[in-house]
Amino acid sequence: MNQHGDESTFKNMKAIMDGGTEFDKLNSVNSKSNQAFGGLQMFRQKKKSYESKQQETFIKQLNRSLKKQLIIRHLNENRIYWDFFIILLAIYNSLALPMEIAFKPPWLMTGFNYSLNTLIDCLFGIDILITFRTTYVCPSTGAEVITGMEIAKNYLSGRFMIDLLSTIPFEKIAASDENLGNNYAIISCLKLIRVLRLQKLITHSNTSEAFKIKLMLFKMCFFLFLYIHITCCAWKFVNDETGNIWIPR
Repeated sequence: MNQHGDESTFKNMKAIMDGGTEFDKLNSVNSKSNQAFGGLQMFRQKKKSYESKQQETFIKQLNRSLKKQLIIRHLNENRIYWDFFIILLAIYNSLALPMEIAFKPPWLMTGFNYSLNTLIDCLFGIDILITFRTTYVCPSTGAEVITGMEIAKNYLSGRFMIDLLSTIPFEKIAASDENLGNNYAIISCLKLIRVLRLQKLITHSNTSEAFKIKLMLFKMCFFLFLYIHITCCAWKFVNDETGNIWIPR
């Protein structure tokens, strides 16, 4: 009886020991799996860090190369500031120029305003030269074009003519010759088209989506105000040319 009990106890202990051995083996496998997974994660992190460093090195080399060629990247911080500055000048033109053509107020017919408009025309001319050396994103491929010849071809086939016409001071040419009248001065209103660059700056600005929405709201309100302003000035100009009174009685 005792011998049978001892054998039963021995078998139970052996089963427990065998179970413990299997449990230890399972723990060992899990430990090795965790080590392998940790090694894989570490490898991925090192690979990502290496690729990031390689990309930074490539961008630095590209920027040095473009700087030697006097080519400016379209997302360059200084270039964006310059675009904002040109837009501010265009906003001033879009408000003052229609009033100057239609109403001819004394405060816009001074020597200071003449000098200011001349300076703005010169800055618009400089902007044309800068645009000839600014990269752009190809619409079909989404790649940034950095070749000087391709940049020039794209600009010449695009808005170059509008920028050129908006830079020529037609209002000064018309003012210097009374025979030309105001017809040439109207062409100078092409300067207002430069305000449309605001949409491009909002799209490519490195800001939060909430701030972009605020800029879009400002753009919509400003364009609405500009439409009303230009319509009013055009109404005054047309009535003066036809000899009618622009204010209804």
